[in-house]
Amino acid sequence: MLPVESTIALKRLKIERIVKERLPIFQGEISPKQVKKEKELLDSLKSKVLVMARRDNKKSLTQTDIEFYLMENEEALPRRLQRILYRLVNSELKNYCVLGLKFNPQTQAV
Repeated sequence: MLPVESTIALKRLKIERIVKERLPIFQGEISPKQVKKEKELLDSLKSKVLVMARRDNKKSLTQTDIEFYLMENEEALPRRLQRILYRLVNSELKNYCVLGLKFNPQTQAV
């Protein structure tokens, strides 16, 4: 029988090997082509959501507002990208409020 430390060390090595094998799958490695495609999609959606937000005189949006907009317009977007869109839109809305800028939908619309 192996000493306890040896058994623990072997189990640790096995776990580390399994993690190294599966980690890329869990992290969801994204190709540069996919990143570019997602960025273009987010830019397009950001403009559309900003138009909607300013039309409704909103100074900020909730994640539910984003989800509702996507459902209303039949846009399928993974949860990860919904959160990114939420942050982008609220950051932009905050900039408009802080700087006192007037929102011009014609320059922001797609």
